[in-house]
Amino acid sequence: MSDHGPLFRLRLLSGSLKVERVGRLTPYALETIVDGARRMGLETWLDLAVSADADGDCLVTARRRFERLVARGVRVRVHRDPDLDLLRPRIHPAAA
Repeated sequence: MSDHGPLFRLRLLSGSLKVERVGRLTPYALETIVDGARRMGLETWLDLAVSADADGDCLVTARRRFERLVARGVRVRVHRDPDLDLLRPRIHPAAA
């Protein structure tokens, strides 16, 4: 996964808390996603959609990175969403 990774859309839900984020899926972005989900506590739901250009290794890396969250009870879904490609002109290449 490079510093110019595929686009992602994140949704974190826990009780009345809701976080949504869009950017480039980089190692730093993955780390901040994990930190945010960990802080939201139990009963958190994490949905990470990545653009169609994300390769299989990218999906595997994200799923592995979230394994500890799953062990703590966070429900995790990582999937491709071709509709994210429609956002590409609006996302600056350096966005994380």
